[in-house]
Amino acid sequence: MKKDRTSSIEINPDNVNQYEDKMNFLLRKSGSGFTEKDLLHVYVRVSTRNQEENFSLDNQIKLGIEKGKKYGIPLTVIWNERGKSSNSEFIENRIVLTKLFERIKKGKVKNLFIQDMSRLSRNEKVSGLIKWELEKNDVRLFEKRGKYNFNNPNDKLLFGVLSLFSEHDNSVRRMRSVLGKLSKVKNGEWCGGMVGFGYKNNKGKIVTDREESKWVKKIYNWYDEKKTLKYIQSELYKNGILTRRGNDMWNTGSITSLLKKTSYIGYTNYTFNDVDGKPYKHTYQFPKIIDNELWKRVQIKIKNSRTLDKMINGGVRDNETLLQTYLVCNGCNKLMGRKKKENNSGNDFSNYVCRTVERYWNNPKLHPKCESNKSMNIEKTDSLIWKTILDVWKNSYMIKDEFKKSIIDKVISDRKDINLEGHILSEEKSRNYVLREIRKKEDMIMDLENEYYDDKMSKERYEYLKGKLIEKTSENKEKLTEIGLVIEELKDDKKWIDWLNIFDEEYHSLSELTELKSRKDFLNKYLDKIEVIWDKETKLHTFNIIFRRPIINDNRYQKKNRKFVIKKGVNTISIPPTKIGKKKYDMKNRKLNSKKVSSNFTLSNYSTVTDLAKFLG
Repeated sequence: MKKDRTSSIEINPDNVNQYEDKMNFLLRKSGSGFTEKDLLHVYVRVSTRNQEENFSLDNQIKLGIEKGKKYGIPLTVIWNERGKSSNSEFIENRIVLTKLFERIKKGKVKNLFIQDMSRLSRNEKVSGLIKWELEKNDVRLFEKRGKYNFNNPNDKLLFGVLSLFSEHDNSVRRMRSVLGKLSKVKNGEWCGGMVGFGYKNNKGKIVTDREESKWVKKIYNWYDEKKTLKYIQSELYKNGILTRRGNDMWNTGSITSLLKKTSYIGYTNYTFNDVDGKPYKHTYQFPKIIDNELWKRVQIKIKNSRTLDKMINGGVRDNETLLQTYLVCNGCNKLMGRKKKENNSGNDFSNYVCRTVERYWNNPKLHPKCESNKSMNIEKTDSLIWKTILDVWKNSYMIKDEFKKSIIDKVISDRKDINLEGHILSEEKSRNYVLREIRKKEDMIMDLENEYYDDKMSKERYEYLKGKLIEKTSENKEKLTEIGLVIEELKDDKKWIDWLNIFDEEYHSLSELTELKSRKDFLNKYLDKIEVIWDKETKLHTFNIIFRRPIINDNRYQKKNRKFVIKKGVNTISIPPTKIGKKKYDMKNRKLNSKKVSSNFTLSNYSTVTDLAKFLG
């Protein structure tokens, strides 16, 4: 009988050892995304060569394929034992059935067809053993008459007896394992699985790994010197130090766990259950790597950290600002920082500053000199930039068109049985984690650049490490976009018709938005970075706001076919020279020409944040 090459394969005594290759070929060829568990396995055999020649096998195969179509299983594996006499009723005497039985016991087979139970074996013990494995592994068994019922009294009795034997066998095996473990423990041999970083297992004895132990000492000393976990992570990555599992990027949580291990000061406690199920405690002795006093100081530092989460993320973020991750100093091309001061009245106020100036004075050889030494009031800067970005967003035809499509074209599915709030919370946690990972990678890239330009790293090593970090950052940014779309879809539970009215409501809602996290989520969708340019002569700052997409001064026009299309704009808008300090700046005696922004949108002379805010409304 001619079989469909794309929907079935045949396994017989001649090619049984090629099963995995043939099965994988069938799954790839179908392009359906199925796995081995989705296949229908058809086992066929006849008792004599004469029956084989009289097409009894073809009839069995045909019945199996038809049964698969009936139950919606399009891909079939034909297990063809060919002619086997009654002398071959035991599994080990049938090479094809042996292979099939092996896959069943591994839980890989979930759908099996046989013409009748005699095809498996006429020996009741063998047949019962096979049926027991089928029942245990939740295999759907189909016969010519329909789906097989495992609940008949004889089968249930046999299954009960076999289950008792299996339980007894498992108990004996576990007892042997526990006794063997106890014997090893009493002889001082390690039996606790993979040994920690800094050690290696030498024929059951724990010894120091000379190379890894050096890095354990460095990690402890760095942390004792108040280096952050991000710094330690960056150093391990730059020097190509792999984790115990072979990863090139250390998780900051794993570094914290390493800093808490008692094995580095000579011991570790290990507990497992003995043969009676009672906990057995044992203290392993390890070669010391870290001095006791150093280890104690590190534990105190961890305990006294404001919170472990903030420490893992590289510092305290209680005073996080809206634009700290976007402002880039034009003088040194580095992210600007935040500095807290106290005014004459004793009240605290915060400014954005270029940290390179401070770093230069601390270490002129390591950091470049930057002329941007004037700070900016955070509250006024955030207000100015936020209003400008919202103004661009509101007037963009591209944004309006996308907003309209998202409202009108979106089909809302039935979500009564779905925990929407739980899903949204989960996605938001994922988004926050990805954002932290992006920040970490960007900081590591800056550290690499510093080392490279200070001739502390070769060009090849620098380009290789930077390339991998950029690749990981791009992957994380793609994840961030996907997560954002999922959250938007989950939050949208009804379809709007008056989209323009909703758009206006969205704009007013954004204008009144005060929550920092929500503002940053919005900026992350549209904003790339903000270049800050300091003019020493005028003593004023200029801002180049760079968007991810060309939504500034985009336009809409109608083609000859009456269809409307969007013409792209530009992605950068400049805010003209502006004084952003704690005092108002008098511009009466200043004569500055009008500045023209890169989007061809002209702004007049605005000397203070207040003036520009009035212009933006």
